[in-house]
Amino acid sequence: MITHALDLPPLHSRPAAASLLAILSSLTLAQPSWDTSDDGNDSDGFLVIPGTEKWLTSIIASPLAWLDADTQDAVRDAAAARLAERCGRTACPEVVRTFRVPRRVCSKGASDPVNSGDSVNSSAGSSGVSTPALTDSSPDLKLELGSLEPELEDVLITLHEPSLTADNLGLKTWGSAYALARILHALPLSLPAGTRALELGAGTGLVGLAAACVIPELRSVLLTDLPEIVPNLARNVAANETPEGVEVGAEVLDWAEDAEEDGGAGEGEKWGLVLAADPLYSPEHPKLLVGVLRRVLGRGGVAVVALPEREGYGGEREEFRNRMEQAGLVERRGGSVEGRDDWGVFGCRWGIWGWRGEDDGIEVGA
Repeated sequence: MITHALDLPPLHSRPAAASLLAILSSLTLAQPSWDTSDDGNDSDGFLVIPGTEKWLTSIIASPLAWLDADTQDAVRDAAAARLAERCGRTACPEVVRTFRVPRRVCSKGASDPVNSGDSVNSSAGSSGVSTPALTDSSPDLKLELGSLEPELEDVLITLHEPSLTADNLGLKTWGSAYALARILHALPLSLPAGTRALELGAGTGLVGLAAACVIPELRSVLLTDLPEIVPNLARNVAANETPEGVEVGAEVLDWAEDAEEDGGAGEGEKWGLVLAADPLYSPEHPKLLVGVLRRVLGRGGVAVVALPEREGYGGEREEFRNRMEQAGLVERRGGSVEGRDDWGVFGCRWGIWGWRGEDDGIEVGA
C-alpha cells in the first residue's frame, strides 16, 4: 500500500508496466461530493499523499524507454489523469460523482414533522449524515427540531459530468444544487399526492432527481435545460433509480425561446411544484426566469428557488425578487443554508414562492 511518496518506485529502477499501471490506478482521486465529517474534512475517504505530484510529473517527462510505445502512452495518460485530479475540477476530464441526499423515514404511526406543522432542524439520521441547518427569516416559521426527531436515510445519486468548459457551465454540478437537494425533505411544501414537478435549469439533474426520491407526494418530475445540456441530463436520469410510480424525464426548455414564442417544454401546462437552483448567472436571467415561472407555475402551486450569495450578483438577486413581486409571486417562506463546492464554503438563500392571495397549501396544479 502506498502511504508515502518514498513508497513510489523510482523510475531509474525501471518498474514493470503492470506495477506502474497498478500504482497509478491506486492513486485515483475521485472528485469529492462535498460531504463533510464532524472534523470538517472531506468524508469521501480519499488519501492525498504529499510528493505524489512530483513523481507523476517525472513519469510524463520520462522517455520510459524500457516500455513499448503503446504501454508508454497508457502510463503517461494515467499519470496525466492523476495530475489533473489533483489540480481541481476545472482541470479534470469527465468525472462521476455520487451525492448523498437525506430522505425522511416515517415509522408506523409517526407523524410527518413538516406536514404536521412541527418544525425541523439539522439532525443525523440512521446513516450518520447530518441535514444542514436551515436558518429561517420568516417570523411565523422556525425550522428547529422540537420533541419529534425524524429518522433519516441516505439516497445515493450518481451524476456524470463531462469536461468543464466556460461555455457549458450547466454540465457541472453546482454547490447550490446540492445545498437545496439536502434540505428538500425538510421544506414545508404541503403538497397533495400526485403533484407534478418541473425543474428549470436542471444542469446535471441533482435537484430534480433528489425531489423524485425524497418528496413522496410527487408522481412525476420533468428536468429541463438547454439543448446542449439535455443529453447528459437524460443520461443521469437513466442512470439513477427513482421510486416506483414516479416518472422522471428530461426535455429541452430554452427560457429565451420560451419568452419569444411562449412555447417549449410544458407549453400550456401548469405545474404544482417548480424547482430552480442557481439560476441567475447572467444579467438577462432575472427577467427570463420570472417570465418562465409565470407561465408554468399553476395556481395554488409553489416554486422553490435557491440562490447562492455569490459576489457580483447582488443586482440580479434583487431584480429577481422585484420582478417576482411585480408578477404577483410572493415569498411565503425563506431562509439560508450553508453550502460547499469545489471552491469552498458559501451561503445559499432558499425561498418558497406562491401566488399572492393564495393559501399556503397547493390547491390545484397537480
